[in-house]
Amino acid sequence: MPWKIETYIWMKITRVLIPFIIFVIGVCSSCTRDAPKFRLESINLPLMIFSEITVESLRNVFNSGEATIDLYLREAWKDVQVQKLFETLILNGTMTQNSSKFVSIPKDEWDLVWTTDTFFVKAYETKYEQFSHYGQFLKAAANGTVLQSRRFRIVVPCIQNYLFHPFSHIICSVKLSSYGHSSDNIRLQWTNLDNAVEFPKDALEDNAIDFLNIKLREINITFSGTSFSVIEAEFHFLNKLGLYFLHTFIPSAVLVVLSWIGFFINRNATPARASISLTTVLTILTLAVKTNKREYNSLTASDIYLWTCFMFVIAATVEFASSDYYNKPRFKMNNSKPPDSSTPFKKTHSAAIPVVRNNASNSSTPDINRRQSLASARWGVAMQSVYKCVREERNRSSKVDVLSRIFFPLVFLFFNIVFWLAIGIFKLQYFLNG
Repeated sequence: MPWKIETYIWMKITRVLIPFIIFVIGVCSSCTRDAPKFRLESINLPLMIFSEITVESLRNVFNSGEATIDLYLREAWKDVQVQKLFETLILNGTMTQNSSKFVSIPKDEWDLVWTTDTFFVKAYETKYEQFSHYGQFLKAAANGTVLQSRRFRIVVPCIQNYLFHPFSHIICSVKLSSYGHSSDNIRLQWTNLDNAVEFPKDALEDNAIDFLNIKLREINITFSGTSFSVIEAEFHFLNKLGLYFLHTFIPSAVLVVLSWIGFFINRNATPARASISLTTVLTILTLAVKTNKREYNSLTASDIYLWTCFMFVIAATVEFASSDYYNKPRFKMNNSKPPDSSTPFKKTHSAAIPVVRNNASNSSTPDINRRQSLASARWGVAMQSVYKCVREERNRSSKVDVLSRIFFPLVFLFFNIVFWLAIGIFKLQYFLNG
């Protein structure tokens, strides 16, 4: 069984040698990558990396609090090792002297060139096309300049002042920083603060917003006591207000005005006034529920306006209920005119007090005639009091309607003046702050 022993020995040897060989190959390959912070004697630190961005598409901004951006990130820096390599090739006659001409580096040799470790700060999601040739390249020039381009799909947060939505501006921020190198070793800069970020007109895929401008900044952030260089691009957008006026503000104001129609309808037409009140209440409630279907939970200016209009419609319904309550008489009357005190009793009252005609020749019944006259006078006074009470209540009802015709429009006009004045002040402050 010697062959079995040899096989066993070789298996043990390979189990030890293969990991050692892989380790040696990894160390040798890592030695070929000269990171700038390990080459302090040959590179002037900090290494300047110039960046620029071309936005391919931007979408999913409307009412979502985030934006999905497809972009190309191009970075350029100078590498001493690349410059030495080009000098060697020029001396050997392999290449001609042209320091500004970029040469594409094959993908299988990318590991021989140091590349940046730039990442997107505070990005919800980052997708990099690492395993495909589309959307990325690595080039180098004779003067040592290395140009790297990569295609990303990122999801970044978008902020706005929700209290003044939809009149507030939407700001989507893209931040870039080095992951492992502090600001003492690597500094990130925009190639040009005016046009380092290119945003084509057809890049915006949301029809509910308009593109305003882009603001570029270069800042430093401190994390765990270490300062990192950060470049930031802020994309500013503005909601298209026509959509909100057609869907929220104008319908709400129209429903409030329609609820006032009941003030001009006869107070005795209860079914008509009730139909108008219930219809306006249900319509504006449906509008409010439909408008509030969005992905963020916060009080906005459109909510304030909409629910204030809803309260105006409810107040008009309460006014109708109070007017109808005062319109009901507390006592039923057979005639609309007040009875005369000399009117004799009707048949319904004849059982209580008999009606006896006044006959001067009948001297045997003076007490009965006197009681009949006294009762008739009391009945007339009582009926006049009832009629006066009912008439006062009806006049009170009409006064409520008349006052409502003036009070409701004035209060609604005052609310609109205050609301739109606050929106105007907010917009003015934004433009004054740049």
